[in-house]
Amino acid sequence: MKFFSGLQLVAVILLGLLLTSLWSCLPENENKTSKKGAIPPAPMVLVDKVTPADIPLQRTFTGHVEGIRSAEVRAQVTGILEKRLYDEGKKVKAGDVLFEIDPSSYQAVVDQAAARVASIRARLARAKRDLDRALPLAERNSISQRDLDAVQTEYESSRAGLAEAEAALRAARINLDLTRVKAPIDGFASMARHNVGSLIQAGSSQSLLTTIHDVDTVQVVFPVSDTQVRRIQGYLADGRAVMNTPISAHLFIDEEHPYPHAGNMVFGNPVISRETGCMIAKASFPNPEKTLLPGQVVRVTLDILTFINALAVPEQAVLQGRDSAMVIVVAPDDTTRFKPIEILARVGRLVLVASGLEGDERIIVEGVRKVGPGMKVNPRMANPADQSGTTGTKV
Repeated sequence: MKFFSGLQLVAVILLGLLLTSLWSCLPENENKTSKKGAIPPAPMVLVDKVTPADIPLQRTFTGHVEGIRSAEVRAQVTGILEKRLYDEGKKVKAGDVLFEIDPSSYQAVVDQAAARVASIRARLARAKRDLDRALPLAERNSISQRDLDAVQTEYESSRAGLAEAEAALRAARINLDLTRVKAPIDGFASMARHNVGSLIQAGSSQSLLTTIHDVDTVQVVFPVSDTQVRRIQGYLADGRAVMNTPISAHLFIDEEHPYPHAGNMVFGNPVISRETGCMIAKASFPNPEKTLLPGQVVRVTLDILTFINALAVPEQAVLQGRDSAMVIVVAPDDTTRFKPIEILARVGRLVLVASGLEGDERIIVEGVRKVGPGMKVNPRMANPADQSGTTGTKV
C-alpha cells in the first residue's frame, strides 16, 4: 500500500511539469515574451520652424528721477532772513516772492544814492547855466580862454558825476529788490534751508534758501556700463542691427506698476567715467499726474536697436555643451541632428543665432532631454500660444 502511494506521487509531479510546459507554449504567453524585445515608439516632441525676423533689443537700467528743470534759489544779498512766504512742497510760479531779507540797510543805501543824484543834478544845472552864459562872452572875447575852459570842465565833470550817481542808485535799488527773493521758474518748492531769523551770507554755501523742481516733464538719469556700450557698438558695427530712432523708453516704478506714459532717450554722454566704468544717459518722460518725483529710484527699459532678419530660437531649445551651444534639428525623415550654434545675443526668452542655422529648419523646442543624435522622433508643431513669443518670428 505504501509503495502504490509513492507511484501516485511521482505521477502527480510528472503531470504538473507537463502542464507547466504546455502553458508556456500558449499564444498569450508568446505575446508577453515577444513584447520584451519590441522597438519602442518614437518619442513625441514639439518642434518649431526657424524663420528670419526683425527683433528689437531691449535693455533695462536702474536710475533716478530728476526734474527736467531744477533751480536753486539763493540769496544774492547778505542779511537777516525775515520771512518765508511760500508753503514748502507746494507749486510756485516764476516771480513769486519766496523769502524776504531785512531791507533796512539796503533802503538806506538807496536813499543815500538818490540824494547824491539830486545833488549832482543841481550842480549840473548850475554848470549848464554858467556854460550858457560863458559861450556868448567867449565869442565877443569878453572872457578868457582859461575861464571858458574851467566852465566847460565843470559842466562835463557834473555830467559824468551824474551818470555815476545814477548807476550807483540803480545798483542800490537792485540790491534792495534782491532782498525779496523770487522764484526763477515754475515748479514745486522744496523745504526751506534756513529758519526765519538766520543770518544769510551771500556768496557762500549759506546762500542756498531752497530748490524748485519743474516736474511737468522729468528725466531719468541712469548709468550704462562700458561692457554694454561696447556690445551694442559691436552689434551695429557688423551690420546685423540698426539703431532705433528715436530710442523709446518705458518706465517701471516697481515690478507691479509700469508707468503709463512712454518716453524717449534724450542724452548719452560720450565719455566713460574712469571711476565707475559707466557712461551717463538720460530718458525724458511726461509727468502730467506728478507721479514721478525727483530722487525716486526707478527702472527704465530702452528699445535700443533692431536685429535685421535675425534667426532666433527659444531659450529652452538650446543645449549648452562643453565647447559650444547646440540645438536639435529634426531632418525631413524625422531623425534628430545635433547642430552647434554661435550665440549672437539673448533677447528676453529668445536666443539669437549668429551662425549654425540657415533658416527654415525644424528645431525641437520641447522634449530636448529625451532624445539623442540620430533618433527617430514623432514631431508635432508647437502651438504659438504656448510658446508665448519664444520662436524666431514672435517677439
